[in-house]
Amino acid sequence: MTICSPRTDSDSVETISGTTLGSGVIDMFIQSATLVIDSIATCASNYGVTDEQLSLAECWLTAHMISISDVGQANGTGVKKSETFENYKVEYAVSASTGQGVLSTGYGRTANSLTKGCLAEVDKRQAKVGFCGGAG
Repeated sequence: MTICSPRTDSDSVETISGTTLGSGVIDMFIQSATLVIDSIATCASNYGVTDEQLSLAECWLTAHMISISDVGQANGTGVKKSETFENYKVEYAVSASTGQGVLSTGYGRTANSLTKGCLAEVDKRQAKVGFCGGAG
């Protein structure tokens, strides 16, 4: 079932992130990133962001989503800085960042830059809750 029409693909995400997740898992993250990029497309258009920039932003946003997820961290999306064989220990380099939301990773900051700040603006918005349905 395709929910949205993605602008990027799993090969591109693998290239920039170095993730070892399979394309099926990456595709789920791409769908999420596509929905977010779709939601800021009007804002981005107002700032003159091109379709090519949105495609790249979607790729970088996907990498961001993977890197902050439990699935992504468990499968080593970070840059390995050391590895020990006995008692098997692996350490990943983590960038020092004081940013929140999309600004918390280099991938997210790149995606935000490509959208001229529209992604960071979405992070600042108040969440809304809606209810639907009825008694029957």
